[in-house]
Amino acid sequence: MINNVTLVGRIVDNPRTMRDEKGNSREVMKIETVRPFRDNDGNYGTDEFDVELWNGISAQVKDYYSVGKLVGLKGRLENGAYYDVEGNLRGKIHIIAEQMIFLPGS
Repeated sequence: MINNVTLVGRIVDNPRTMRDEKGNSREVMKIETVRPFRDNDGNYGTDEFDVELWNGISAQVKDYYSVGKLVGLKGRLENGAYYDVEGNLRGKIHIIAEQMIFLPGS
């Protein structure tokens, strides 16, 4: 089976550190990409993706990446679930980044 994602986009919010129930840390941030086509008004739309970074890549991002930086990333999709404030079960798809690089134009 194949589960591969490649994105080029800009960091929308500063990476923030999160910890899981076992104490493992990860960085979480959003990446905005531009769609390759124009809408009826002639504008390019955008999409935002939630990205998680673990282990060595997590430390790199925390120290060097910030809002507005143009980055390329390779990773995989992961499906998760959570309960909202009303107790409803919600699904969420996010990207687990395996590689991330700065790109010219940052």
